[in-house]
Formats: sequence, C-alpha cells, structure tokens
Amino acid sequence: MRDPERIDPILTKLGQIWHENPDLRLPQLLVALAKTGEAMPQFFYTEDDHIEAAIDAALDAGLGG
Repeated sequence: MRDPERIDPILTKLGQIWHENPDLRLPQLLVALAKTGEAMPQFFYTEDDHIEAAIDAALDAGLGG
C-alpha cells in the first residue's frame, strides 16, 4: 500500500502552482508537470467541470471514505 501521508503535501504544492497559474485547467497543469513527452493526450483538453463531476461521482459512489 502506498503511504497516504504523501497526499496532502502533493495537493498543497499543486494548489500553490495552480493559484499562480489560474488560467490553466487542471488537466493542462498535470500534463505540463508530468512531462511525459506525449504530444497532447486527450486528458489535456478535459474541462475542470468534467473533472469535478467525476470527483463528485466518485464521492457519491463511496470512494472518498
């Protein structure tokens, strides 16, 4: 099992970067940070409201604890 203590520090750092770059959608930020070399994965174009809806659905399904 991965260490759950890694989550909050990563989310805090991600939030700092995102607040400094608010014009980026979350997927754009993640793709830029990951530097995978992929040309533009479809995920790059996903809007934040779709990500939020997926998070809400996961929480509704009990995936949030």
